[in-house]
Amino acid sequence: MSKCLEYSVLRYTPILVAGEHVNIGVLFSSDNFQEFHSIKKFSRIKSFDDELDINALKFLISSIKNDIQLSLYNCLLYTSDAAD
Repeated sequence: MSKCLEYSVLRYTPILVAGEHVNIGVLFSSDNFQEFHSIKKFSRIKSFDDELDINALKFLISSIKNDIQLSLYNCLLYTSDAAD
């Protein structure tokens, strides 16, 4: 039996017209599995946009990670409750 692993890329695009972007995270998911990996070094993003609030971006990435973990926890909790 084969399994499918899906992924989504989180990108930062400072100017849409320029078409430039920086990948800042990847979400991997499959049945009962979700994991988000993000960048650790923000210097490249800062070179794209020197007015970017790096602390706000770090907070946003942290919030995304927390939401994903909570979503997976709730999904697993609901699945185990339904099995009982």
